[in-house]
Amino acid sequence: MRSQIAGFTLLELMVTIVVLVVLLGIGVPSYMSFREDRILAGVAQTLYGDISYARSEAIKRHSDEMFIVFFTDDGTDWCYRISDNPECTACDAACDIDGDGTTRGADVSQFSGIQLPDVPYAEGKIRFSSRRGLTSEGDVIFEFGTSGKRLAVHTSALGRASICAPTGSLYTGVQACN
Repeated sequence: MRSQIAGFTLLELMVTIVVLVVLLGIGVPSYMSFREDRILAGVAQTLYGDISYARSEAIKRHSDEMFIVFFTDDGTDWCYRISDNPECTACDAACDIDGDGTTRGADVSQFSGIQLPDVPYAEGKIRFSSRRGLTSEGDVIFEFGTSGKRLAVHTSALGRASICAPTGSLYTGVQACN
């Protein structure tokens, strides 16, 4: 007696590959869009947290010398630091708090693909007052490459931060900026 060897036919293998290709064609773009959304939300949430931290430090220290300082060349190379040094001129260890050499903030290397085209604050600084953490009002807008997805971190005159989607942004799931 001859035993039969079980296996796949060429037709079954080709059908399986076609189904796999169709599933990947649907899944990969969705994954890429999800990834872009998470990176954009991550940078906005990081700045939101850093604004809250800098505001609380200004109040705690009773100091009007607490800043978030932004540095950007062409929007694609950017960073920001939390500092009590008004002479902070670069994203290095001199941009720290109390001269401890610890930098606090974020930069483009942590959030690949994110651009920071413009900073609406005078001298590129958000300055916090020791009196209730007051600051100037403005929106820091982050963009993800050329996808049209943008998120803004808005600071009110009271120093409170919120995250919103600017007009024309393709980012969904966040309230629109007023």
